[in-house]
Amino acid sequence: MPSYKCPTCGKDCFTHEGLTKHVRTHTGEKPYRCDVCEKKFSQSSHLTQHMRTHTGEKPYSCDVCGKNFARRFTLTTHMQTHTDEKPHSCDVCGKAFKRKGVLSLHTQTHTGKKFRCPDCGVGYTERYKLKKHIEQRHSAPNTPDITVSTHASAGVVTTTHSFNSGPGSSETTSVSYISSHDKERPPVQVVTHLTESTETIMVKQLDGKFIATTQPRAETDPRNSSSQ
Repeated sequence: MPSYKCPTCGKDCFTHEGLTKHVRTHTGEKPYRCDVCEKKFSQSSHLTQHMRTHTGEKPYSCDVCGKNFARRFTLTTHMQTHTDEKPHSCDVCGKAFKRKGVLSLHTQTHTGKKFRCPDCGVGYTERYKLKKHIEQRHSAPNTPDITVSTHASAGVVTTTHSFNSGPGSSETTSVSYISSHDKERPPVQVVTHLTESTETIMVKQLDGKFIATTQPRAETDPRNSSSQ
């Protein structure tokens, strides 16, 4: 079977496409961009997964409890909660875990390795404890502003979730779900992302695809908002 060798590190890839994806780990190239928030990715599959954070799509369902997930890997991890299997064991004390990531965190209790806060230097043996510390002690002023509103008119209900990046930020993302009492008409989903200069609107079609349009953001004339 022919192989394609990376000119930087010498790794063998089975296909030319695989080599192209691998080379991006060296070059940092990210050719796939989200039309909503403009975040960039090195692989199209990563962009597909990211888009679900805007659309709320969760195509992977657990056959046991029916819970839905946005990523196949998350579903695979979740399935372990329905079994007693613990395939990952600690080489030091023998304690077993269902997830490799949890084993990795546990191993740090033996090595003494700490995750340190970049602001105050306090250390934790588990990453999630450091994350909690940062959220509680250092990130309160930047907590995103989230509001939910519902509007009903002529048999149509619109529920909107708005996310603001926090004080000083001009970026706002809102996700609206427009539904009708007519059961034969599926709900419409609209995602709007506003930056300082642009407005991007994504509308979910009946076939599940999204149409995205980006245009310059209209300036607000304060004279138009004054009372007559």
